[in-house]
Amino acid sequence: VTIGDFALESHMDKVARELGMDPLRLRLKNAYRDGDMKAHRKVASGAALVEVMQRAAELVGHDLPPEYRAMSSAGRSEV
Repeated sequence: VTIGDFALESHMDKVARELGMDPLRLRLKNAYRDGDMKAHRKVASGAALVEVMQRAAELVGHDLPPEYRAMSSAGRSEV
């Protein structure tokens, strides 16, 4: 799993660079939220990825615009 995760995260960074986008913002926009259908056909519930990434950004001093700080794992919002 670690090798696969490394490949996935490296690719996400590459995509963000190609789009001229902050890699964390790309991940926040695409994070699973409650109610999302995962690739293995299971519905996400109890998701907390958005909040974890927001807290990690805060801890390392990575500034996020208000609309990204307002995101939640509780449901999908458009930014």
